[in-house]
Amino acid sequence: MLNSKRTANLILAAILIASQTACATNSEPSDTADKEEGFSSEVSEAEEYKPVTKNCGGYEFRVLIRNFNADSSWLIKDIFSDVENGDAINDAVYKRNLKISENFNIKISEIKNDNVVSFVRSDVMSGDSSFDAIQHGISDLASLSNEDALIELNSLGCFNFDREWWDTAMMESIGLSGEIYFALGDINISDNNASWSVLFNKELHKQYRTLNDYYAVVKSGEWTLDILHTDAKAASSDLDGDQNMIWDKDQWGLIGQYRCAPALLASSGNLPLVLKDGEIIYNLNSESVVDAFGKIYNLLTDKNCALMYDSTGKTWTESAQTPFMSRRALFFMTPIATVSTIRDMNDDFGILPLPKLDEKQENYASVIQYNNGTAYSIPNNGNDAYQTGLILEALAFESKSTLTPAYYDVTLKRKIGRDDESSEMLDIIFSSGVFDYSQTYSSIGITQFLMDSCKGENNFASGEASKRSMFLSEIGKLGNTD
Repeated sequence: MLNSKRTANLILAAILIASQTACATNSEPSDTADKEEGFSSEVSEAEEYKPVTKNCGGYEFRVLIRNFNADSSWLIKDIFSDVENGDAINDAVYKRNLKISENFNIKISEIKNDNVVSFVRSDVMSGDSSFDAIQHGISDLASLSNEDALIELNSLGCFNFDREWWDTAMMESIGLSGEIYFALGDINISDNNASWSVLFNKELHKQYRTLNDYYAVVKSGEWTLDILHTDAKAASSDLDGDQNMIWDKDQWGLIGQYRCAPALLASSGNLPLVLKDGEIIYNLNSESVVDAFGKIYNLLTDKNCALMYDSTGKTWTESAQTPFMSRRALFFMTPIATVSTIRDMNDDFGILPLPKLDEKQENYASVIQYNNGTAYSIPNNGNDAYQTGLILEALAFESKSTLTPAYYDVTLKRKIGRDDESSEMLDIIFSSGVFDYSQTYSSIGITQFLMDSCKGENNFASGEASKRSMFLSEIGKLGNTD
């Protein structure tokens, strides 16, 4: 399995520890389930693993997903394919599903809904059992798990979460509680697509002799917020000479969005909430977080070099993607999913991880966009949760040899990556994951506070102090404030 799964799965680890009150712990597989299908989670390394299968009698296996526009970079492509068309990911999904459909005698389908959370709540309350599994955003699944709408997956006795098609790092990280309400691995690619990155325009980079060699500074561990800010300022230009930087007329050092604030705080090694021994430690008022946010604030609010596209009132394509593609921005801070939407860009571009706070920070840290990274869950009113688990286990197993290489090796590295160095950068991004509990449980309000704090004067300290009791109250509702 790819190291790329570590980021989102570490986020899940935080969620799972936080969900101790949602369902009773059941660390042992159910005896009934083991006997029913002869399932055993202990597989000798000397023998070839084969997923447990059963004849489901032509059952339609239904996965609930969000209904995205066809041209959206977040369109979920890793569940269903009805025909091969030459696209690597589509064809990998088709071949994987064909094998699973034959092994289980099922038909795999997807159900799209504009509001997945509301639909799940309604379906669970009514007992309609309209779908078997859910693939959806992690933060929304976190809310559903806290509402007791999802099944604790270990209780089913049909998952091998210690195997490489799931994430071993996640399994180790949840040892305190042993509970899993949603999981991901080779079975899906949206978690990778949601990993934050920094793209840079190579042609614009060549025009400035003073700019750093970004691949070299990343490899040396010197890729920091200071270098990002310094070079962004150097590459900015008031093209029309009116002494006023305008989003559609001038050249920017950095284009991003207000969501970059919580992402950069997490990548700086300063998490607002820290998990220790299953307890949430409130860290938003610590000196290290305050200092780190100050540096992030100075970068994102520097009107002479940084453009937050969501401040323009224009679309992401108009005010973010288009300027970068047309050589009017050096850096573009965005999730990996953007790479596929600019693959036809005339200028060459490179891919970098998010920067460190400073050179003292030991490792790079990658965080996924909390609302777009996805995972799998099973609703607690499904027709046959055990059967659903068997199918998901088999899909994950088969995805390791089909979907993962199609996505990572063929699509990202070979078709979209413009150079060998970008491939190395992707390896760094996908192997340096951190979880940000405050983003996963966005209902706490910390993420929105960080975004809002970059929209005016830097009143971080006083703002945090005024909202602290509210944040602690929201954390307390999760059952983790001892």
